[in-house]
Amino acid sequence: MKLDKNRILKTVERIKEGKETKDTLRKLLGGERLDDIFDEGTQKALLDNIIDSGKIHNMMPDGTGLDVLEGLVNNEIKGDLSNFYMIKPDYILQLSPEQQKNMSESISCGKKDLSRALQNLWSRGIRTEACTTKSSDNIPMLQLNIKANELENQTIVQQLYEQEGIEATFYFGGYGENVFHINLFGDKLYDYLQGDSIPVVKVQKENIFENAMRENLRFCEDMNKSYIKNGMDTEEVEKEIVASKKWLREFENRQKKIDENEEQEMLRQEKRKEWEIKPEMQKEIQRESEQIARKYREKDQLSKNKNQLYQGNGKEAEEDMQV
Repeated sequence: MKLDKNRILKTVERIKEGKETKDTLRKLLGGERLDDIFDEGTQKALLDNIIDSGKIHNMMPDGTGLDVLEGLVNNEIKGDLSNFYMIKPDYILQLSPEQQKNMSESISCGKKDLSRALQNLWSRGIRTEACTTKSSDNIPMLQLNIKANELENQTIVQQLYEQEGIEATFYFGGYGENVFHINLFGDKLYDYLQGDSIPVVKVQKENIFENAMRENLRFCEDMNKSYIKNGMDTEEVEKEIVASKKWLREFENRQKKIDENEEQEMLRQEKRKEWEIKPEMQKEIQRESEQIARKYREKDQLSKNKNQLYQGNGKEAEEDMQV
């Protein structure tokens, strides 16, 4: 889709004169395609900015920024997006790997470790809402959102949280959203996302997804009590309680299976070690057996030699007597 810059700017002037509506301008800027890229509040800010200043964003260094928007509408990343509007995580995930790379480089302010970390997460289908590029304390941070049914992504994020020096804040957004909002931060956060895999580390840390759901359940139960006390409708909050309990039951069942699988794997590894040790033991036994057999052979040979010596001496004695 090609954005007609001249027509857009003329429409802006007509809006200022009260002769045109924002809906017309929105259609010229991408129409429904904007819904895929920005939330409703961001779209309003974008329209207001171009009407007020002639730019789609106040922080655009040069020009109107329409070339940047045109790129986004066509799934192409152009220009510097580090000071741009928040872009929907699902839009980023549907980009090609090449354009995801361009996006990560565009928003990471030259931080190569952050750029690679973002690419790593996006390639796994993990949504990022925000990240640290500039901060007073300069602590790396990633803000993620994981859907309640994205079990594999939950495992990956939990593994990341369990790395040394990583802390987290979290909450579960229910009532139809059904998304875990996770903030991870720590000095080595980006370092752990440089390779193809995240190490599995057994650290005594709580499961952030289980805790988030339990906190949501407690909140809903307290709210339900308050609603009942004040004679309010409890239908929606009761649905949320049922959904939270269902997720927690499923989580506990999955965790039980994981623990069982880990126990079975430990037993398999022990068996494997036994089989690795056995050949060495068999070789040692064989060596000892050969040594014992060799000693018996040597002893037997000595006995034979003695007998032959006795027999020889006896024969010589008989010959002497005959003489």
